[in-house]
Amino acid sequence: MYMKRYNKNLKKEEMIYEIFKKNNGYVKTEELLGNGVHPRDIKKLVSEGVIIRLKNGVYRLKGIPFSSNRSFIDVFYAIKESVVCLLSALSFYELTDFVPSYVDVAIPRGMWKPRMKYPPVRIHYFSGDFYKKGIVEYEEDEMKFRIYTVEKTICDIFRYGNRIGKDIIKESLRRYLNREDRNLELLFEYSKVCKVESVIKRWIEAMI
Repeated sequence: MYMKRYNKNLKKEEMIYEIFKKNNGYVKTEELLGNGVHPRDIKKLVSEGVIIRLKNGVYRLKGIPFSSNRSFIDVFYAIKESVVCLLSALSFYELTDFVPSYVDVAIPRGMWKPRMKYPPVRIHYFSGDFYKKGIVEYEEDEMKFRIYTVEKTICDIFRYGNRIGKDIIKESLRRYLNREDRNLELLFEYSKVCKVESVIKRWIEAMI
């Protein structure tokens, strides 16, 4: 049992803190129970705001260092299949000034829908290559999250145009075309995957 690794004289709260610290601030219920933490202690820490329930069975220590990408990391720890997408990805790449109050994530179509407690999440079901293509990983403080590349994100917002809105699409594409690292060849490659090649070409021709 992991309990043997800790000094028996440590207070219960200190012992729990050490468990979270060992796991970069994120712990699952089974590990807490395996270390001798009683369910009532977990409930008490949640009610006191010491730990945050991300979803049933997954917790984060509230006091871990601030990160502007913390919500993305939270979601990835709770949902390993999640990929940051659409408006959240646009905001990450600074292609829009709109900051959503939720995290947009894609998961494979057919997967059971996770019930997140925190942060607010909007789930999108992507299928086949639409889900698999263009995923990159970002690592921060030994934790990571997955997000679609900037080119894949542009194609995704065109695919979901009715939900995103023309004003955001236009501004995002304009900002992308002004980037020094833009890659139109890669953009058109992903546009074929997302089946928006013709509409993206028309928009680009009108804007350049």
